[in-house]
Amino acid sequence: MEKTEIKIDKEEKLLKALTGIGFPFSQAMRLIKNKDVLVDNKRVKENVLLKSGNTVTVFYDKASLKEKNIKIVYEDDNVIIVDKPVNIEIEGQGGLCEKLNALPVHRLDRNTVGLVILAKNEKSQQILLASFKERKLEKIYQALVYGKTDFDGKVYSAFLKKDEKNARVLITDKKIPGSQEIKNAFKTIENYIDSSLVEIRLITGKTHQIRAHLAHLNHAIVGDGKYGKLQKDKFKLRYQALACVKLAFGTIDKPLEYLSNQSFTTVAPFKPQSIFDF
Repeated sequence: MEKTEIKIDKEEKLLKALTGIGFPFSQAMRLIKNKDVLVDNKRVKENVLLKSGNTVTVFYDKASLKEKNIKIVYEDDNVIIVDKPVNIEIEGQGGLCEKLNALPVHRLDRNTVGLVILAKNEKSQQILLASFKERKLEKIYQALVYGKTDFDGKVYSAFLKKDEKNARVLITDKKIPGSQEIKNAFKTIENYIDSSLVEIRLITGKTHQIRAHLAHLNHAIVGDGKYGKLQKDKFKLRYQALACVKLAFGTIDKPLEYLSNQSFTTVAPFKPQSIFDF
């Protein structure tokens, strides 16, 4: 367990003082919540207002301050946007929400990578959830799929039915009992010898929607053993080559209005010849 002390020389909030000496916002929040911070030798659990002359003592596990493979793209007092790595859940034990002391807004499959937005308080979570529902917040994906494609950006519709027992979904062209309509817009970015890079814009948002829909169209995502095949080819991928590469905000309600018309991007970590470095 490490220990550090801060001598306060001006009036400021405790959280600001902690981030000012290098603690990431999410870690500073957790330290306060866990009562690992003392002000003048008294434990505090809230973001108290400090005064000049106060002494802040912080106890922390040095290793815990470095979350392996988690890249923070953007962070403020209300939201945090992460470039999620492979093999990590959004929720649950050891998930991003637990690691970053945040609340879920949307989800990516465990082995889908890319941009995820989390909320730091319930008000922000409510606004962001409503923004997704009202299509004021859009997600753009890229996937490497088998075969050459000629998608031109139009919307493809199908029907999805959950198979809870086998933890997968069934896609059909016509509605069947228990199914729900799904819509995805697909656009070919580039064709390769035996694969294609495809951009996906979600119109609806259902479990495994992109993966199952592309497989239904005979263009399974490379590395997707659930809806495609783990083929023995040059890709040698154990996880689906699918990434959320862009989050685009429309007009967002207060107090998150400062995010309006902003967008955040990342680069999909796969190419036809050089796939995920796991």
